[in-house]
Amino acid sequence: YNIFRIHNMLKNKKNSNSLLVFCSFAFILFFNSVIYSQQAAKATTPTYQTQTSSQHKIDPSIAEDKAINEMLAPYAVDVKKQMGIVIGQAPETINKEGPGAGRLGMLMTDIIRQQASLALGKTVDLAFQNNGGIRAEIPAGEITIGTIYRLMPFDNQVAIVELSGKDLIELFESMGASIKDFGAAISGAQLVYQDKKLLSAKINDKDIDPKATYTLALTDYLYNGGGEYPILRKGQKYQTCNLLLRDAIISYIKSEQAEKRPLAAPSKPRISLANTQ
Repeated sequence: YNIFRIHNMLKNKKNSNSLLVFCSFAFILFFNSVIYSQQAAKATTPTYQTQTSSQHKIDPSIAEDKAINEMLAPYAVDVKKQMGIVIGQAPETINKEGPGAGRLGMLMTDIIRQQASLALGKTVDLAFQNNGGIRAEIPAGEITIGTIYRLMPFDNQVAIVELSGKDLIELFESMGASIKDFGAAISGAQLVYQDKKLLSAKINDKDIDPKATYTLALTDYLYNGGGEYPILRKGQKYQTCNLLLRDAIISYIKSEQAEKRPLAAPSKPRISLANTQ
């Protein structure tokens, strides 16, 4: 059996016939089982052919497995303890409702930009995070380690890339065109859309110069093709910050708590929708 997370694109190169098991939808609602065979074992790049494939829904109809429960029990105690550690306080629920992934999206991109600026040693112009990568809200009350793991369950690293103004405008245009991801979160820019068409894009209240170069903070996942923003691959001087986004968020919340400040998210929208009438 080869069991992979959905974001791990790995293949088994040892066995000629294998069963691949993977999560096929967000929040572990389904899993797929695929029996495949290796067609060119001696080739530099082996090829594979699917023999059978089936999808299985994960719901209460699946009975608990006593043996699996017993195997996981010792680890579950420690995980529950770690996930329950309180790192901060949220006076109100912070979610991603509204354009730009809402206040939560703005908070996350501000954290990405801050951490990337520290790594680079100078202020990064912008930060970008896809809407779909933000998996949960921050409820009002105590913020725990588990809260942040639910918010950002992926091992995505904070990264930096340089983009031309021309490519940056194309990125913002693609944000508006994407039905599933409209209004991906940003920090450092102000955007106006009408009917999903970009009308205005400014950085520090100035129009973006197509010939200028801007530094953009993001995640390695987005740069490497996740989220369907291929324009990011045109970026130059790409580097990772050796910091998981999840850890960056935890560190930021802890620092706010140390200063006795409750977690606060920006309130002024950075993405506006023009009147369509």
